[in-house]
Amino acid sequence: MKQALLVIDYIECCCIETYRDPQLNLGLSKVREIAPSLEKLVTFYRTKHLGEVIWVTCCPWVKGYVHPTIELFYEENPEARFYSNTLEGNGFYMLTPENDEQVFKKNLYSAFSGTGGLLHKYLQEKQIKHLIMTGIYSTGCVNATVCEAFHHGYKLTIIRDCVETFDYPGKQEYQEYLLVDWSYMYGKVVKLDTFMKGP
Repeated sequence: MKQALLVIDYIECCCIETYRDPQLNLGLSKVREIAPSLEKLVTFYRTKHLGEVIWVTCCPWVKGYVHPTIELFYEENPEARFYSNTLEGNGFYMLTPENDEQVFKKNLYSAFSGTGGLLHKYLQEKQIKHLIMTGIYSTGCVNATVCEAFHHGYKLTIIRDCVETFDYPGKQEYQEYLLVDWSYMYGKVVKLDTFMKGP
């Protein structure tokens, strides 16, 4: 079964060192801490020729770029509204796609719906049926992508030390719940070292 490694949203604006919300403790130190594990996985995957490495980034999170569904949601729920104040920061953080690796840009949470079906179409054309899932945020875009990938019929393996979310304890607790939930509902959840040892 052909497989691909999916790296979701591991981009500068989602790992920014200066981002803080002291009231909710929404720092991003834990997100940055998985960089060595992600780099190790990407290098291993390329070296062993296990399949394609596919990168997902997001559009600038500003009005006019995000999906109309998000704009409507923000309009009707001002307390949830989140727009960045820049069009920059979508380069990958401490990782670099190679020239022949596909990069998909999304404007919604899931890498499937958010790319207007382009990711799914590409995977079908390449006959890729198994996705190795990594990236951020586990409690947001990774979760949305896991759910939709499963509904599209993909076999999933989630690398538990290559997904992460905000430092906020509530988000960390939710991530632990998701790691268990994914293993019961959507796919295999394994540690990086276990994955690298093979079946």
